[in-house]
Amino acid sequence: MSFELFIARRIYGDKTEGPRFSRPAVRIAIAGIAIGLIVMIVSVAVVLGFKREVSGKVIGFGSHAQILSLTQDQNYVIYPVVTNDSLKEVVKKTRGVKHIQEFAGIAGMLKTDEDFRGIQLKGIGEDYDLSFLKHYLTEGEIPQFSADQSSNNILISKRIAKELHLKNEDKVFAYFFVNGNIRARRFIIKGIYETHLADGRRTSPQDSK
Repeated sequence: MSFELFIARRIYGDKTEGPRFSRPAVRIAIAGIAIGLIVMIVSVAVVLGFKREVSGKVIGFGSHAQILSLTQDQNYVIYPVVTNDSLKEVVKKTRGVKHIQEFAGIAGMLKTDEDFRGIQLKGIGEDYDLSFLKHYLTEGEIPQFSADQSSNNILISKRIAKELHLKNEDKVFAYFFVNGNIRARRFIIKGIYETHLADGRRTSPQDSK
């Protein structure tokens, strides 16, 4: 007889075999253990689901891996990495690589007549995967970006739109500090997205130079 079976018979054996724990008490104990296990399983599932959701949003703004240029400056300018078709084909054939896309970035400021907010403007190429932004788009549409010509159309987060009292199709000025000079550019808001990320990370796609 195994030790587990011996303990089980001692606790939940027949009444004729001597004093035992009452069956209602044993049932209550079993039910309590089952409920505790269910609560723990649900808690772990919620935590894992929350982690997966946050990770998906963070990765959606960028990627699992990023290759950045070494020529960064103090203005948080993200310069594009010079590539060619041969290099792209080699990277695409690398195991685990699903998609590659080009981007650039620069810190700046959006300003209205009443207020202003700092931003990190992100420029993208035609090969950029926009499925993430399409999923969280609440107003407007995803602009069509081209490598042949620049565009003044941007996307902004709902948080920035609320703080600056902006809406879709509004025009807003952006200011950038480049090579010791301040440059201004007027953009047209073509879409507003909302991801509910607590860190307030902001991304505004713009065609890549």
